[in-house]
Amino acid sequence: MHALEVIELTKEYPSWRSENVKAVNSVNFSVDEGDIVGLLGPNGAGKTTIIKCICDLINPTSGVIKVFEEDIRGKSVALDVAAVLEGNRNIYWRLTAKENLEFFAGLQGLSPT
Repeated sequence: MHALEVIELTKEYPSWRSENVKAVNSVNFSVDEGDIVGLLGPNGAGKTTIIKCICDLINPTSGVIKVFEEDIRGKSVALDVAAVLEGNRNIYWRLTAKENLEFFAGLQGLSPT
């Protein structure tokens, strides 16, 4: 069983032009319980939009997000999801990725291992 499943997630925003802008287009991935994952990509790739959809801060245009096989539509899970958003403001550049994860885990009272 996956802790998180994102199935065919799409998010479109209205545009003053004729076509909507697709911030996220048919994204699929799953995360198993206990896994630590990173969502990486260039600016404008839709990473923050995906996290906001998972946290139910914005509604996807289409697709399904499941937490432990339960569709989260209309259920606030924001408090159950840990995320670092707006990357350059929330990490210490002199630390490695692992050191940053250990530091922020420690702030939450989690074991670094």
